[in-house]
Amino acid sequence: MFCKKCGSTLRENAKFCGSCGAVVEVADNKGNDFSYTAPVDQPPYTAPVEQTPYTAPVQNDGGHTVPVKKNRPSFSKGAPKVSLDGITSKLPGKGLLPIIAVAAVVVLVLVLVLGGAFSGPAGKVTKAFAKSVGAFSDVADEMKLPDLAAIGESGKFNQELKAEFTDGDLEGLGVHATFSYNQSGKEAAFVAAPYFEGTDLITGQIKLEGSKIYVGCPELLEKTYIMVDTKTIGADLANLDLEGAEDLSFDIFDLIDQMNKASTLTKDQEKTLEKAASALVKAIEVEKDGKKDIKVNGKKISCALYTVVIPQDAMEDYLDAVEEVVKDMDAEATLDILEEAGFPVKDMGISMDNDAILDMIDQMLDLVDELGDVELTVGINGGYVVYMVWEGDLYDTEYEIILQIGGKDEYVNDISLEILEDGGDYGYIITSTGNHAMKKGEFTDETVIAEIWNGDEEEMFTSELTWKPSGKSDNFAWVLEAYGDEIEVEGTLLCSNDSLTITLPALDLDGQEISLTYSLGSYKAPSIKVSKPMKFSEMDENDIEDLVEMITENGEAWAEMIEDDYPEFVEMIDMLSWYLY
Repeated sequence: MFCKKCGSTLRENAKFCGSCGAVVEVADNKGNDFSYTAPVDQPPYTAPVEQTPYTAPVQNDGGHTVPVKKNRPSFSKGAPKVSLDGITSKLPGKGLLPIIAVAAVVVLVLVLVLGGAFSGPAGKVTKAFAKSVGAFSDVADEMKLPDLAAIGESGKFNQELKAEFTDGDLEGLGVHATFSYNQSGKEAAFVAAPYFEGTDLITGQIKLEGSKIYVGCPELLEKTYIMVDTKTIGADLANLDLEGAEDLSFDIFDLIDQMNKASTLTKDQEKTLEKAASALVKAIEVEKDGKKDIKVNGKKISCALYTVVIPQDAMEDYLDAVEEVVKDMDAEATLDILEEAGFPVKDMGISMDNDAILDMIDQMLDLVDELGDVELTVGINGGYVVYMVWEGDLYDTEYEIILQIGGKDEYVNDISLEILEDGGDYGYIITSTGNHAMKKGEFTDETVIAEIWNGDEEEMFTSELTWKPSGKSDNFAWVLEAYGDEIEVEGTLLCSNDSLTITLPALDLDGQEISLTYSLGSYKAPSIKVSKPMKFSEMDENDIEDLVEMITENGEAWAEMIEDDYPEFVEMIDMLSWYLY
């Protein structure tokens, strides 16, 4: 049912319109019903070039002409409920998590549709989804956001972190750390140092070169580095009369390569999944359902409507194929690699299997069995998907998911998602609005997550974000609020395709103000230069005594320097010790 005044979709048995507040009228004083009956012959649809302004339809028999909801097919009942103990108990009504899972499946399938070659109605929908995804992709490109997945897969990156108390009892105290990693070059390094008033107090260094690990501390070890070779560590420990690890021998970089390879699908497994995905896509049915005016994010626009049906048996076949691939995967491969390296993981009772993944697939199959065929109503305007609805009965509860995108000046600026149950008495509403299109070079977003409980809507979470990517400083502000508690951060966010730097100069931490800077970027070779390595396993009694003596003397000199030059730092340490213990 739809509102006579503004055309918004009305909840069943609603007394007032949730959009304009108008009183809902079921019939006029002549007994004429205001619901709309679709004509038998629908005119051919011509895709609009742009979103057209709304023109009120002609009154018909005293009733306002509005879209009508189709009767949805009944869904099968009686399937065992998905086991979500400890989770569904926290959700309203009978639990929204199953329907969120349904939404995830639908999104996955629609993404798969993008890869299909269709004509006719299916082609229209396919192109619309592709264009919609492309619109958001263009925004990400405009932001120059780094491809974090690509950086991780490259195995070459550099991370830096700096945190400093800028106000309060600990003002001037800070720490900075750097981690560089190069998988293909078999090189990594970690350097960290606490500092006070800009001066490093003591520095810890770890450098990896293949199987060799070097540990240093200039203040205590001077130019000496203690070295451990993981290739010979088992034999070295045995020579020191340490039993139980004689077989231990590995190269950490080789281990990572082997584990990555073990977790990669074989070509046969990839083909099985590709074939199953292709069959699922081909089974999807798309029919044109006319052209109607629909209110999208508060604005009436003309939409071409399509009915998209994802058959139950096609989804089950796809999940069955995924299940077979998972069963074929060797879950013990990682443990075998560790065992070969000398780690007694199996003797320690550690085991790995695919049961958790298989259980999840079984739950998905139960869910699909309960759902039956998934039928979606998809609205397209200007070549974009602007409206999508799924509604049906799941575990004896009525659910409805409504996704709306665009409707106003820029397609990407307005997004809303409603996940409703029991006719709208329970559920969640998520809205995201702002200058997502980055007109004038600034990105803004206001996101609100609201919960509906017994028909009452209450905001759970709000987020207001402003970011000017071209700005070099103070270009970022974010306010988060959850159940009345608010966090406000301001600072600088700089991005490129392969780097990210964020600086937050004034974070409040339990009454202490702290400045935080984090950066992720391209690999930088470690600055650690090892000149005097001492292999720990080859050190005799005299070497160890000399090492202990050097550490003791340097430690005493360091402590004396700290007491003389940084008395305020000593007071801070005493205060922290009292606070912690």
